[in-house]
Order: sequence, then structure tokens, then C-alpha cells
Amino acid sequence: MMDAIFTPPTACARQIDWRFLLPQPEGHPFEHLALMGGSTEIEASILDLGVAQRVSRRLRHGDRADALIVLAGATESLDTAARHLDHNGVLYWEVDRRVPGQFGMTPARALRRVKQHGLNPAAAYWVKPGFPARQMYLPLQAGRAFRWYLDTLYRTPTCRRRMVGTALRALAAAGRGLAAFAPCYAITAVRGTTRPPALIERACMEGLSISHANQPVLLAYGETEWNRIVLLLFDPNASVPTAAIKLPRTPVFNQQVEWEHDILRELSSNLAPPIRRSIPTSALFRWNGLAVSAETCVTGSSLSSRAGPAANDALEDLRLTVAWLASFHRETTIDTVPAREWLTQRLVNGMCADYAATFGLTDAETRLFATLSQRLDVAGPGLLPIVWQHGDFGPPNVYLDRSHVSVIDWETARRGPALADLLYFVTDWSAAAAGRASDTERLEHFESLFCAGSPADALTRAVHGEIAEYMRRVGLPASLFGFLLVYTFLEKALERARRLAKLGRPDAARRAGNRFVAYVGVLAQYAHRLFGEERN
Repeated sequence: MMDAIFTPPTACARQIDWRFLLPQPEGHPFEHLALMGGSTEIEASILDLGVAQRVSRRLRHGDRADALIVLAGATESLDTAARHLDHNGVLYWEVDRRVPGQFGMTPARALRRVKQHGLNPAAAYWVKPGFPARQMYLPLQAGRAFRWYLDTLYRTPTCRRRMVGTALRALAAAGRGLAAFAPCYAITAVRGTTRPPALIERACMEGLSISHANQPVLLAYGETEWNRIVLLLFDPNASVPTAAIKLPRTPVFNQQVEWEHDILRELSSNLAPPIRRSIPTSALFRWNGLAVSAETCVTGSSLSSRAGPAANDALEDLRLTVAWLASFHRETTIDTVPAREWLTQRLVNGMCADYAATFGLTDAETRLFATLSQRLDVAGPGLLPIVWQHGDFGPPNVYLDRSHVSVIDWETARRGPALADLLYFVTDWSAAAAGRASDTERLEHFESLFCAGSPADALTRAVHGEIAEYMRRVGLPASLFGFLLVYTFLEKALERARRLAKLGRPDAARRAGNRFVAYVGVLAQYAHRLFGEERN
């Protein structure tokens, strides 16, 4: 598509992620989109983001539309609305079988109904976890992609999830299609010749190694507008994806996609082969005003699907991940700087001041910041390695294939102090490994992990042992641990606030809802322990 004129996004951009699956004509938005169901905010997002030039919530006699969107909960009849769809017009239809009276509307029956209206089905997707939380679109006919999802991305933090996963694997092994158990699904169709989603067509036009026959698995994880869309492309008979198409929901975040592409290109040019093979390669193009990257896919399964109380290899996963990160940071050390001067300028005079100006300070945080300033002598004359940080080194972005580690999603990569990536990783990974899922449980786990004195359990001892080994390998003095722990979560709290402010959110500087502010609050309560004695 041609670049669209951009207006500030509404808060509902993430509610129209289905647009990325539409077999939309290349080169222009829809002229007239009929929206059945949804809200006025969704209507505004469709217009703001250039999906259509005009949107109607009701169709009158004689109206013609080149796109018909029927969302779950719509009261209008598909039979009535479909008559208004023009030649080459596109249908997107959601069916929620959990609603009374809809259980019998299987995908097979829905597809027959679509054909009865003279439409040619393009694709059918299981929408997980359901409506309106459309976080994943999984093609109903892509059995191998489903098995890949179960092996790679399906998370099992609870006994119930593990039981469900076992049942789904049994169904997949028996050759049962997803339609047999998909409670929520969506169908795309065309009145005329079927086409793949316009985004895939554009990728093919760019000369990338992508086929029109590729089946996309759309991932729309994350609850905020800055979380990106990922389409994993599967060849019809492939058991692993061949490429990943990544793009932002709005042009506001084009820079993140462009930055990641530049970072991957730079790293690929400078890293030694063993580390270079652990990150994707990228190609960049534009579609509908959005920056789009097509990346190679890594192998293995994400640590978010592996971590949990029943994970037998959790500590080995931790060891392999930390070893990879230490090797990566040793290889990408840009500089080593006097630690005391850096902490004075970047932490005490920089990060602490920004945090106070953004969130204000509690009494405990005021004491923490005073302690940081007073105890700079603890840092001693040591040197601080400045490295290429990943910036979002969490379990979902780390993949393991036997003993081979790969890392994806480099859009927040930047130069910064060693250790911050690791502290962020072990915070989330160890909470999952301990089965701590709720916000309250995760906060309690954070406190016990970093502030409880001597590690009391095997998991915590393993985490601290790996932190010590990482610091030894990258040449980071143990005396800097407390400073970098505070730095890491101040930076995360401020990063979230800045992203919300970029969207014009009035709650950007609110302390409530920013979990990293809560982590800083915990550290503030234990300032005397963090800086009163040196780590062993």
C-alpha cells in the first residue's frame, strides 16, 4: 500500500489487529467499510489508521461496501449484510461458539454459509484466547503450525494449563483439526478471486523468499499500543516457520522496527560466527505507512514455554542463557569506564533525578537516592563495562534448541552497563520457574530474590550463583551490584512512562500499574542491606 497520512492513534489500535489478515487490494485503503458490532472507538481507529476512507455502522438499501467486518457480538445478520458486499469485496467474520445458540456453528458450517453468499473463503483462524482479547490467530487447517505452537510457545505455568496442553497434543497427534475444539474463530473471504493477506502479497513483491501459499500465524501479544505484530509464515507442509514479518500497530513506533533492522545488520557484521548464528537476519520494507521487517526464524522453544514449577531442566536453561549473555557482552563491550564517575553522572544525577521528576518520591525512595549518593565510595576505583544491551532480555525472547541459545526482538537494543539485561531476565524467569504468577506473588518473589539476605532455596541460590559467574566473566566488580540493580529498574520504570507519554496517555506518570515502580519501592525498603555490605 501507499503510505497513508497519519493522525494520532486512538486507544483502540490493538482492537483492529485483524486488519493485518485481510486480503486487501494493494495500493489504497478500502473505500467503504461496513462495521458490524464493535464500538465508536474502533470505528475511529479504522479511519485514523487509514484502513478505510469511510466507515458505516448500518447499511441502508442500495449501499455497497468493499469490506464487511462482522465482529463477535454483532446483532446484525450476516445474511443481510453480505448482500451489500461489492465484487472483490472482503469479508472478516468472527464467531464465538461460547455464546448461547452459537455452539453448533462449527467452522465447517460457517464456511458453507459464506459460500452460500457467493463468497470464496480465503482462510479460517482459531482466535486465542477469544474475543475481545485477540492475541493469536492460528490457521485452522495448519496442523503442523499448531503442533509447533504447542512445542514452542504454549505456556504451562499451572496444572490446568499442563493438562490442557497434554489434551491438545493428543488431539494434534490423532490428526484432529483445530476446528474440533476452537471456541472462537474468524473467517476471511472474498467476493471474487481469493488472495493472501495484503501484507504477505507486499512481502512477495519485495522479492523476499516468501510464497503466496504461506499460512500466517498472527501473534498480537502485549496489552499496549507499542507491542508489535508478528506474522509467522509457514509453508503448507512445513513444521517450523520460514520467516517472521514484524511491524508496529501505528507509525508512531516505526522507529523501533527500523532500529531493530539496523541493529541486527550491525551485529551480523561484527559478531563472530557462533554468536552471529544466534540472532536473526532482517530485511526492511514499508506497507501502509508502516515499517515492516522480514526476519529469519530461530529454532527451538522460548523459555516462557519452558519455565514453570514442573520444568525439569530449568536450572540448565538458566545456565545456558547466562553463558550466552556473558559471551555476547564480552564480545560487544564497547568501552570500560570508571564506575564511580559513571554512576555519579548517569545514575545519581541522571536516572534518579528523572525518576523523581516523573513519579515523585516516597520517603523510602528519597532515602534510597540519598544512600546511593552517599555510598558511591563503595563502588571503589573499579571499571564498568559498557556493552550492547538487548533491552528486553526476557524469557519470551530467548529460545533454546537443545544447548543452542537464540535471541529475538532487538528493537530496544542500546548501549548501556553490563548486568542490566541479566537482572531483568532472572527477575521474570525465576518468578515463572517458582510458579509466581500474580502481581502480588511476583512482587513478593522479587523481594525474596534480591533483598532477603542469604538465599534460602535452591532456585535463588542458583540465580545468585549465575549472577556471580556472569560478573566474573565480564569483569564487573561485585561492589557494583546494588547500584546496577537500582539502575535497572529505574530505567524500566521510566521507559514504560515514556512509551505511554509518546501515545499521549494521561496516566503515563502514574505509579499505579507500573510494576517497575513497585520494584523500586521494594529496593527502597532495603537500601541499608543493598549498600551496607558487599555481596559475597
